[in-house]
Amino acid sequence: MATLMTRRIHIGRNITGVVQALAESAVHAVRTLTSDATTLALSARRVLGSPTMNSELKNEWITALRSGNYTQAVGSLKTVEQGKVSHCCLGVLCEIALAKNIIESSVRGVDTHYYGDEFEFAVLPHVVRDWAGIDQVNPIIILTPELKEKIAERSSTIRNMNDIPIFSLAEFNDAGFTFNEIADLIDEHL
Repeated sequence: MATLMTRRIHIGRNITGVVQALAESAVHAVRTLTSDATTLALSARRVLGSPTMNSELKNEWITALRSGNYTQAVGSLKTVEQGKVSHCCLGVLCEIALAKNIIESSVRGVDTHYYGDEFEFAVLPHVVRDWAGIDQVNPIIILTPELKEKIAERSSTIRNMNDIPIFSLAEFNDAGFTFNEIADLIDEHL
């Protein structure tokens, strides 16, 4: 009886181990497929000639980010706290659009600032995307090993970058990359 019980326990442990190994393999496969599919889609978009950012506007955005005229914010396009105005990197582009009468800005509540007819406060409004020649609400960068390392060093919440193939400009902004570093990314990748 004891031998039969021991065999059942041993078989049960083996089955549990096999199930755990299969589950881990499945998770890894899904991550790999997702990563490969994302990278392939982004590469195809670039190769097939998707809209390219307006080069003059791109240079103006880069110049504005490097100018020192904007204080960097996280979490929204524009914030005002105790009378101090700050922007995320995407908010700087919205401010350029605002200065050129491409969009309007509005305030709701105490300090919540919105851009455009869609009342966007965290991503680029469609009017700005169309005007700038950007096809995403939050432009993404395909990550190199060097960028993954820099992100992991700066972010207190993101440590394992191995499974992340892309990162958005807003994520770079919120991970602590400076406007100058983000300007370099825009110059190189958009």
